[in-house]
Amino acid sequence: MPFLRISFLFSLAFQLSNLSANEKEVQDMSDPLAVYTQIGAGSTNKGINLKVGQAYDTGITTTAGMNVIEVKGIYGDALGWESDNKTTDSIDSFRFRNFSVDLTSMSAKQLDASYNLNANLVADESMDVSHSYIKALKPVGKFSFYPLAGVGASIGEMLLKMTVVETVVTP
Repeated sequence: MPFLRISFLFSLAFQLSNLSANEKEVQDMSDPLAVYTQIGAGSTNKGINLKVGQAYDTGITTTAGMNVIEVKGIYGDALGWESDNKTTDSIDSFRFRNFSVDLTSMSAKQLDASYNLNANLVADESMDVSHSYIKALKPVGKFSFYPLAGVGASIGEMLLKMTVVETVVTP
């Protein structure tokens, strides 16, 4: 039986938020400094993405922390609409992010690491790592600004096997 290909023309994403029962104010999830527990799923041109985020106690009353783990590209060949030879039904990448927010200064630090299982221009498998700092500025009218500065690197090793052909000429 041929495998049915399904193409999505839109991206489907949902997030569930688990807020503390004592919390009176609902957190704004569009705020990059908001820390909350979350579960998410979405569909893109490269397949299904799953996300789990968990707020944790940093041990410092003025600091909030959160870890997020993502798995990307599940069933990319069957459900994605990217028509390249790199898309498969297996997982494309894993991503880990750690956030730490100083609630007194309204600034945050983020560590982001993504391990890519698919080959790219540099390597068969690679890891992208970055560290960034973000600061919440006072709102200007209806607008809120969150400037971000960061540094990152892409690490990989070329693992493609090369075949050496040796020609022997005999007189």
